[in-house]
Amino acid sequence: MTYIKIFRNSFEKIFVKRNIFLVIVFSILALMLAGCSSSKETEKKEIPNEKPVKINNLGIIKNKEFEERKLFKAEKIKSIDKVSFNLNSNGKPYNGRKTSKINFNRNGFSNEAVFYNNKGKIENKYTYKYNVNGYRIETIRFNSNGKPDKRYTYEYNKYGNKIKATRYSIEGAMEKLYIYEYDGNGNLIKDLWLNADSTLDYKIEYKYDSKGNKIESDAYLPNGNMDYKIKYLYDKKGNIIEELHYNSDGHRTGITQYVYKYY
Repeated sequence: MTYIKIFRNSFEKIFVKRNIFLVIVFSILALMLAGCSSSKETEKKEIPNEKPVKINNLGIIKNKEFEERKLFKAEKIKSIDKVSFNLNSNGKPYNGRKTSKINFNRNGFSNEAVFYNNKGKIENKYTYKYNVNGYRIETIRFNSNGKPDKRYTYEYNKYGNKIKATRYSIEGAMEKLYIYEYDGNGNLIKDLWLNADSTLDYKIEYKYDSKGNKIESDAYLPNGNMDYKIKYLYDKKGNIIEELHYNSDGHRTGITQYVYKYY
């Protein structure tokens, strides 16, 4: 009986020690799992929010020029020619001529624009300079003889949209100001041309559809009378393919077609 009692006491001590060991092991595992969970939660909190942030209640402010570059880069657009036609009394186009050509590099940046007169000869050429952030900072205009005659500089708002352009003579005299106004979605809605003395020279107002596509331009003289109206048509990719021109009386006077060339 004494032997059995000693054996029982020894067995109970071993069993208690075993239970204590298991409790310690499970406690350590629980702490490790809790630590891993806490680490994951910390990692989640440290990941930046990559979703677009609303600037105001109207929606996300967009930079349309940057969006256009992305589109042109993706579609590998090399140049856009504008070909304008007059309309006869029956509304049929005739006398088509190229009025301008805009060239783009492979990143979608416009690096040159050429405008032609009624005889098809170069009237003006514009070259553009950009900074490291992709903002246009200078434009040089060349006359029909190929000599620089105007210089333009630009100012931008905090969203990267152009809000002011200043035109100078090549000698440096300030000649004209261009003021740009936007809606809450970053759409250009008003373009004011001002003389050096800040008097109004011209005004253009723009309208957009629900997708943000420009659908109409209305140009006004300094006295407030309408000069002309342009409506825009698009292809399925969102590229402008045609302009419909109207006079101040609302009669269609011509059309301009866009011809895209690709890399």
